[in-house]
Amino acid sequence: MPDLVALATDVRIPSHRFRVVTMQATLAILRGRYDKGMALAQEAHALGAGIEKDNADQSLAAQLVPWFRDQGMLAAALPMVAPMIEAYGEVPGWQCALAFILAETGDLEAARISLAHLRINDFVSVPMTSRGSWPCRSWRRPPTCATMRKPPRSLAAC
Repeated sequence: MPDLVALATDVRIPSHRFRVVTMQATLAILRGRYDKGMALAQEAHALGAGIEKDNADQSLAAQLVPWFRDQGMLAAALPMVAPMIEAYGEVPGWQCALAFILAETGDLEAARISLAHLRINDFVSVPMTSRGSWPCRSWRRPPTCATMRKPPRSLAAC
C-alpha cells in the first residue's frame, strides 16, 4: 500500500488518488480501525465526488455496511441500500447487500425474495469480475445463505 500511495501522490491523477484512498479506507474498516477507516472513506468520497460521483457514492455506501454491522446497527443501513439498488440496479452487489442486511436483521423471507433473482442459473448473473460483484461473492452472499439456513441452488455459488 505505501507504494500505491506514493505513486498516486507522484502522478497526481485525481482518479488514482481516489482509488488509493478508497482502498486505504476499506482496509482500515476491515481491520476494525473504524475511526481511521471512516475518516479515509469521507476523504475518498470528497476526492471522488467531483470526478466519479457514482463510484464515490457507491464506494462510501459499501464501506458503511460493515461499519453498521460491526456497530450492531445493521438495520440502519437499509435506508442507504434501497436508493443504491434504485440508482444502480445493474450492480448485483447492491441486491446482495440488501439480502445480507435483511437476513442478518431477521427478515428471512424478504432476504430470500431479494436474493432470488440472483440465484437464477446458479448465480451466473453475478460474474466474479463485474462491478459490484466481488463483495457479493466474497462476504455478503455466504453469510446471507447461512443465515437463511437454506443453501443456494449451487454450492459453488457460495
